[in-house]
Amino acid sequence: MHTNITSKQTASTSKSARIGPGFEPIEGYVLEERLGQGGFGEVWRAIAPGGLKKAVKFVYGKHGERHAAQELKSLERIRGIQHPFILTLERFEFIDGQLVVVTELAEGSLEELYLQHRKRGSCGIPRDALLGYLHDAADALDYLHQHYKLQHLDIKPGNLLLVGGRVKVADFGLLKDLGEMDCSIVGGLTPIYAPPEVFDGRPSLHSDQYSLAVMYQELLTGTRPFSGRTIAQLATQHVHSAPNLAPLPASDRPTVARALEKTPERRFDSCVAFVEKLANPHGSATGVVSEDRSEPAPRREIEDLPQVEDVLQRSESVHSTHALVVALGGTGGDVLNQIRGRIFAQGASSPLTLHSVLIDTELAKTQTVMMIDPTEQVHRTHVLAARLKSPQQYRTTGTERLASLSRRWIYNVPRNGQTGGMRPLGRLALLDHSQELVRVLSDAVKELKDSTGGGEPAKVYIAASLTGGTGSGMYFDVAYLLRHTLDEFALEDTAIVSLLTTTRFQGDPAKPIALHSTKSAFNELRFFLQPGNSYPGDAGVGWPMVPAARTPLHDAYLIAPKDRATESRTVDMAAEYLWMDATLENDALEKGRQLRTPSDKMTSVRTVGAIRIGQAADQQSVQLIRHNTKSLLLAWLGNPKFSQPSASEFCKRIIRRCYLDVDALRVITEQWLVADGPRQVGSNHETQPTESDYSNVIAEQSLQQLHREIRNHLQDRRLDLSSTLLAIHGLLKHCGNLRHQLSESMGQDWPSQTAGNDSESEHRDELRHREKAEISESVAQIGDQAMAGIEQALRTLIEVFSDASARVAQAIKLVDNELGSDRNPWQDLSATVVAKRDRLLSQLHERCATSHLFRLIDAPHSVQIESWLLELGEESGDVSRLYLGDSIAETSGDRLSATPNRENQTTRSMVSAVEDSVADSGSVGETNRLSGLSDTQAWNAGQVPTVLTIEEAVEAVRPALLECGGKQRLYLICRSQAELDRYRAQLPDGIRSAICGIVSAVDAPVLIHEGQQIDLRCVLGWLDSLTGDDGKISQRLATRCDIDW
Repeated sequence: MHTNITSKQTASTSKSARIGPGFEPIEGYVLEERLGQGGFGEVWRAIAPGGLKKAVKFVYGKHGERHAAQELKSLERIRGIQHPFILTLERFEFIDGQLVVVTELAEGSLEELYLQHRKRGSCGIPRDALLGYLHDAADALDYLHQHYKLQHLDIKPGNLLLVGGRVKVADFGLLKDLGEMDCSIVGGLTPIYAPPEVFDGRPSLHSDQYSLAVMYQELLTGTRPFSGRTIAQLATQHVHSAPNLAPLPASDRPTVARALEKTPERRFDSCVAFVEKLANPHGSATGVVSEDRSEPAPRREIEDLPQVEDVLQRSESVHSTHALVVALGGTGGDVLNQIRGRIFAQGASSPLTLHSVLIDTELAKTQTVMMIDPTEQVHRTHVLAARLKSPQQYRTTGTERLASLSRRWIYNVPRNGQTGGMRPLGRLALLDHSQELVRVLSDAVKELKDSTGGGEPAKVYIAASLTGGTGSGMYFDVAYLLRHTLDEFALEDTAIVSLLTTTRFQGDPAKPIALHSTKSAFNELRFFLQPGNSYPGDAGVGWPMVPAARTPLHDAYLIAPKDRATESRTVDMAAEYLWMDATLENDALEKGRQLRTPSDKMTSVRTVGAIRIGQAADQQSVQLIRHNTKSLLLAWLGNPKFSQPSASEFCKRIIRRCYLDVDALRVITEQWLVADGPRQVGSNHETQPTESDYSNVIAEQSLQQLHREIRNHLQDRRLDLSSTLLAIHGLLKHCGNLRHQLSESMGQDWPSQTAGNDSESEHRDELRHREKAEISESVAQIGDQAMAGIEQALRTLIEVFSDASARVAQAIKLVDNELGSDRNPWQDLSATVVAKRDRLLSQLHERCATSHLFRLIDAPHSVQIESWLLELGEESGDVSRLYLGDSIAETSGDRLSATPNRENQTTRSMVSAVEDSVADSGSVGETNRLSGLSDTQAWNAGQVPTVLTIEEAVEAVRPALLECGGKQRLYLICRSQAELDRYRAQLPDGIRSAICGIVSAVDAPVLIHEGQQIDLRCVLGWLDSLTGDDGKISQRLATRCDIDW
C-alpha cells in the first residue's frame, strides 16, 4: 500500500479546484465519473496504471482539520488488515492539503440494490439474498472486533459495497479502537443506525451488531424500527424507546429484538451469531444462503395493518378459534370457569375451543379442576399445584437457587401454605415448581399448536389479579416464560393478551394490604415497560432471558372497579372481553389493538370495560332480573308455615351427630373420666383436666359441627333462614330438656354388680358403688355445663339469623316497591324458557350463597342493604343472560290471563310471618335504622350495570383508569344491522360518530370501552395519594430483590 501524508504542491492552480473527468489527482490515476458525493467528501471512478478501475475518494477539509484528521487516523488503523469482506485499501495521501484515498472499485452498494428493488415494486431485498449479504458483513465485522478490538460505528447500506456478488465493508471514517480511553463520538455519525451507547460516547464490541439489525429491517421491509426524522428524535428513540418490529416476519422479531437491546451485553455474542439466528430461528438444518443472489427468492409480503372497519358484517362460515387461557390464582380460575361454562352451555355450536393452564397455591382448587372431564371443545386443563413449602424444608434443602428472592419471605411462609395476599410468596411458590412450570407451559403451547395445524386461528391469554398474592406474584415470570415458549414453538406472531384485575382505587379497611400490593405490581410493570429493561430470567432455576423488545406486556389490560358495588364485576368484564376477543369474526378487537398511535409516554398501559346491554324500549329483561332476584330472596327467606319438616329433620341430625342425649353424653364422659382415673376426678392438680375442660370440649365440638351443618344445609338448599331459625329454637328447647334430665340423674342410685357375704366383698362393693356415684355426678355436671354453653351460643345464633331474616325481608320489600303490580314477565315467556327457571334459580343460588347470603350471617354490620341488593342484581343479570340468551325476548302466541298481585300477596304473607317470628327482638326496625332506608324506598333496578339501556351503559362501562387520561375507543357489538342502528340512534351526540359498530353472531349486544396510552406514572401517583406510603411497604412486596425497581 502506498502512503504519503506529505502535501504535494503544484506550480499554479490548486488541483482540488479542477476535480472532474480527465483530472489526474495522483500520477497515473485519471478520473472518469463521479460515483457519489456527501457531506464529508466525494468518490470518483478512475483508470489506474495498467488500465485497472479504482475508486478515488476526496475527503473534504484541509490537512490538520478535524474531519480529515479523523479519517486519517482511521486509515492508519485499517491499513494492513486484510479480509475477503473488507474493501481493499490501496493508497492514501494528501494532495494540495486534501486527503485522497484509493480503494478497489465496487459494483454498487446495498443501498443502490435496495432502491432498485423498491422501484420494481418490492418491499426490499429478498430475505435469503439479504441474509447472505449480511453474513459477509458480519464475518468482516467480527474479524475486526475479535482480532483488533475495532468497531466500524457507521454501518449503513451505503457502506456495504458489492464486489463480485459478495459484500465488502467500506468507509472506516468512524473506526474506533475500544482499547482507547477516549471513545467519544465524532461528527459523521449516521443517527438512523447508531446504537444507544454511541450517543453516550461508550461504544462496545456489540455496537455494530445493533446497526446491522436496524439495517436488516429497513432493507427487508422498507421500514425502520425507529421513525424519528431529526437527530434529536432519533437519539431519544434509540436510547429510550422500544423498536417497532411489527413489519418484520414473526419469526424474525425475537432475534432482531435481542440485537436491538439497549444494553450491549444482552445482544448476541457476535454479528455472525445474530445473522445465523435470523437464518435458523428454530434450529433448522439449512444454513445461510450465500450464493446465487441475483434473483429474488419467494417470500411473504409485508402488509400494512388494516384499519378497523366501521361495521364488520356477519361471517357466513363458522368462526372457529382455539384459545389458550393461562389462569393464575383465584381470579384467573374464576375467569377460566366462566369461559368454560359458556362453551359447555353452547355445546357443539360454541365457536371456541379451549386449551387452558391453571396455576394456583390452593390445592383444593387445582384438584377440583383436575376432576373436570375433557370434551372436544374443552381440553383437559394443565394444572400446576404450586403449594408453598415449609420453612423447615428450605432450611434442609438450602436456598441457593432462590437468590432472586428476599430471604425474609423464605423463612416466613404461613403454616397453611397460602400466600396470604403477599406477592413474594406467590413468586416463591412458582420458583419451587420452576421446572414443572416450564413443562406445563410447553405442553400447553404444543397442544395449542398441534390443534391448530389445519390453519385455525390461535389466541393466547393470561388472566390474573395484580392485587392478591398468587396471581400478582407469578404474573411477570409466567408472562415472559410464555412469550419465550411461544417463540420456541414458532408462534412468534401470536400475541399474549393479559387481563389483570385490581382492587378498587379507594381505601378499604377490610383490605389494608390490597392497595400496597397493587402499587408494588404497577411498579414492576412500569420497570418492564421501559424499553431498555429486558426480562433477566432467573439463573437459579434455569429460566431464560427475554429481550425487552419481545415484552408481552404491551397487550396487558388493567381492569379496576370504580367502587365496591362494581368490584365483583371485574372478573365478569375480563371474561366478557376475552370471549369477545377470541370469538368475534374478523378479529376486530385484535385489529384495534394493533392500531397503535404515536405516544410520548414511555410507560403507558391499557384498560378495558365490557358490559352487555339491555333493550332500551323493552324493560322486560330488567323486570326479569328483578323477579329472579326476588325469587332467590324468597327462597333464602323461606316460609315459617312450611319449615317444620326440614327443621325437625335437621334437629334430629344434629342431636345424633353431636351426642346431644343423656346416654351418649354419659358414655363419652365416662370414657374420659375412667381413662384419667376416678381418684383424680375433680382434682385441682395442674396436669389433671377439670370438669370445665371436659364441658368446654363437648360444647366447642358440638358447636363447630352445628355451624358446619348449618352452612352445608343452606348451601345445598336443604334449609332456608326460616327453617334454620325454627331448628335452632328446637335445639335450644332440646338442650333445656337435656339439662333437666341430667340434673335428675345426679342422685340416681347405682346398684351393685356383684354379690358377696363377707365383709371384704361388701367393702369392695361399697367402693365400687361410691366410685360410680361420683362418676355419675361428674357426668351430670359436665353435661350441664356443656349444655349451658351450647344454649348461650344458640341464643346468639337466633339473634344472628333473626337479623339476617329481617334484612332479607327488607330487601324483598324494596324489590316489591319497585315491581309494584307489574305483570311477572316469566308468564310471557315460552314454555321452553320457563322450563329453565328452576335450573336458573339453582345456579343463581350457587353463585350468590357464599358472597351474599353468608355475608348477612357472618358480617351483618358490614352490609348495607341497598348496595348488597345492587350486587345481587348484577349476579342475577349475569345468570339470567347466561341461561336465557336471546330467548328473553320471545313470547308465545296466547297466554293465560294472570293475577299480577298473587305473587305479591304470597310474598307479603311470608314476610309478615318472618316479621312475627322475630318481632320480640325488633330486628326489622333495627335493620331499617342501621341501613338508613325506609320501607318506601325503591331499589332502582336501572342502576344494575349488567343490564342497562345504551345511554346508561356508556357511563357504566367507562374504565376507572381513564381518570388518568389517555386515549379511548368504544365498540358496539350487535346481532344485526337494524339492532346496531337502533342503539346508535340512542347514543349521546358526542360519541355517536366515534363509536365503532360491529355486527357479529353474538348472543347479546355488548358495549366495550377500551383505554390505551394511560400514563402509568399518573396511576402510581393516584395510588400514592391513597396509600399515604413513602414506598417502603410496596417495596417490601416486590417479587425480586435482584432488580432495582
